[in-house]
Amino acid sequence: MSDARWRALVRQLQPLETLRQYCPTVGEAAVLVGLIERGDKVEVLLTERAAHLLNHPSEVAFPGGKFEPGDRDLIATALREAHEETALSPDRVALLGALPAIHTRAGVKVTAVVAQIAPGVALTADRSELNAIFYAPLALFQAARADYFDHIERAGVQYQTPAYCCAGYNIWGLTAVLATQVAGYFLVNTT
Repeated sequence: MSDARWRALVRQLQPLETLRQYCPTVGEAAVLVGLIERGDKVEVLLTERAAHLLNHPSEVAFPGGKFEPGDRDLIATALREAHEETALSPDRVALLGALPAIHTRAGVKVTAVVAQIAPGVALTADRSELNAIFYAPLALFQAARADYFDHIERAGVQYQTPAYCCAGYNIWGLTAVLATQVAGYFLVNTT
């Protein structure tokens, strides 16, 4: 992680120690925003959820899920879920930090743990949870380059959130918001 962009990204993220000291409750969730360098580009790991799932079927998401009592913290939740869904071994990631927690429209508190994935890692989708695993260029996630915007209302406040299309997948909602935030932190440091 010698590149100045990576160091600048880490400086803008919440320190991991903050998450380690936080006591999550059942019902909270964590996702892993996995970044990987491929040549001179950085890509982000995404999944398409299985069509048979009751919640968010066939939607694009980061690997992740609900905190469980056996999880030490939300970092453990994100790593466990990524391993269960994609076979990403925790020893193949370098944890960088976290984004501030955000609430979904359904009210679930989600923490995004940001990590750098080791090059050449092989992933396998757990077919009971996922239809597909894919990568999207981090540079795609710039609000000015959004393919369209969703308009949502929460607690009487109107929000406009970016949405993107990549390789036949629609990336929207919380996933697009988190990816846009990470891209903003990372890509602002490329000039």
